[in-house]
Amino acid sequence: MKMAKKKKIDTSDMSLGVFKTGFPMVDLFTGRDHIEDINKPDQYYKIRGIRSGTMISFFAESTLGKTTLSLNIAGNIARRNFYKKPNKSMAEIHYYAAEGGADLARICATTGIPHNEKVSNHIELYKRKDVSTDKMFDEFKEVCEMKKKNEEWYTADVKLANNKKAKRFLPTIFIIDSISALTPEQLKEKDEVDNMHAATRARINGNYLEKMRDLAAEYNIMIFMIQHETAKIDTSFYSARKRRGYGSSVAATGGSKAEFESDLQIRIDRIIAHDKKKTNKKYKNDEGFTSIVRGVITKNRYGDANPDMNFHLVQHRLYGFDPLHSYIYDLLDKTDIISHSGAGRYEVEGYDSSFYVREIADLIKSESKFRKLLKKEINNKYHDMLSYHDTDELLNEQQNIIEDLL
Repeated sequence: MKMAKKKKIDTSDMSLGVFKTGFPMVDLFTGRDHIEDINKPDQYYKIRGIRSGTMISFFAESTLGKTTLSLNIAGNIARRNFYKKPNKSMAEIHYYAAEGGADLARICATTGIPHNEKVSNHIELYKRKDVSTDKMFDEFKEVCEMKKKNEEWYTADVKLANNKKAKRFLPTIFIIDSISALTPEQLKEKDEVDNMHAATRARINGNYLEKMRDLAAEYNIMIFMIQHETAKIDTSFYSARKRRGYGSSVAATGGSKAEFESDLQIRIDRIIAHDKKKTNKKYKNDEGFTSIVRGVITKNRYGDANPDMNFHLVQHRLYGFDPLHSYIYDLLDKTDIISHSGAGRYEVEGYDSSFYVREIADLIKSESKFRKLLKKEINNKYHDMLSYHDTDELLNEQQNIIEDLL
């Protein structure tokens, strides 16, 4: 039998830029690990993060932190990628307060962008009365045109998903809070609001999102959609209940089109701990944590999504979620990298002395050796844990066998 010609199968787009969310576990779970260039665990974490133009849906019930997490991530991305603007032209973050949402003071606190006279250079706030789907789409097109006409202001050397660098557009982040409250102009004029009105609104918004997705990756416009969800109650024993990737039955308010168009879906699942005194004592924090919540990645076009893809977020009363202590919580909860050595003390292999939990944050901040050992252990552990089976090599091998058979 004549040998089939070897084919190259590209399982995802590696030419897109990779941008860190500031939350290591979120970054870790949102990439792929089948790239030929990445064959050493010490290079593994460099390609992790969300891709250019990613559309993310943030799901949760009320008060669990959807808006806070989206603003934290937006700030962490924007502060590392401020535009090179000769004068005031375009902001990095566009926040659409369709249902009231956050005020400018809270947005600044959670994004880390100073609340001063220059804040409008970086944050554009659209209040509820000024928000509509049509206006948002017009603004989206204006951003595309601005980037197209002034590439030198909005491009830089960006790390790509294949661990190389290339000139790419810096990110612009649209935060829609929430997608279910974003209303087209044609529906704003109607007095009657009923279930048909909500369905029409979701359909029109979904059509706009579909148009935006085509341009989002090209111009690196990241779209963060806040979506409310509630437990779905069904009294019939015979009707099918909607099953989601994380195994619970819920109803989301943004519409199925918004869910479908999302590249990534992050759900804040539940509160893990809500004992302020115990949590602050454990982490030796004077300013005060409030609670710990669990997040789950339920959809990922650029990677995997399974029940193991969960992470924890330690809430802080001043600026939302604390990235460092969230990371430490997951190190202790999900791994054996930091091992218990008895009498309330812990140790890291290769580090000279043991330590208490409350000392870990200070060690990470002050000890470069401690950081390097943690990074090495994490790279090795997650390189094995998250290695994908759908590699180019394996797919090519299977394809060649099928072609030989046929």
